Amino acid sequence: MNDKTQTQIEQLVELPVTDILPSGNNPRIINEKDPGFIELIKSIRARGVVVPIHVRNHPKQKDKYELLAGERRLLAARANVPTIRAINHGVIDDDAAFEITFIENFARE
Repeated sequence: MNDKTQTQIEQLVELPVTDILPSGNNPRIINEKDPGFIELIKSIRARGVVVPIHVRNHPKQKDKYELLAGERRLLAARANVPTIRAINHGVIDDDAAFEITFIENFARE
């Protein structure tokens, strides 16, 4: 990432779930009837979101955020809570956003 052309601010923030928009780059399909997803909803209801999602400032919509990683957590949280903890990576380009998405998902497997 070129520090001269971008501002990268990584902050732990609490965001309204309605301000977070999906990325068009996530090929994952979430089955909301999957037992694991149902358990995630129950866990978030009981404890909140333990592991923050990752977002960046939305490149086209002011005051909105683009989801980089944590789609299941975000969907589960939307069923239960008005806000979610997120690591906001600030203003980053598409390559850096893809890298964060890839690293987050690869590390989980």
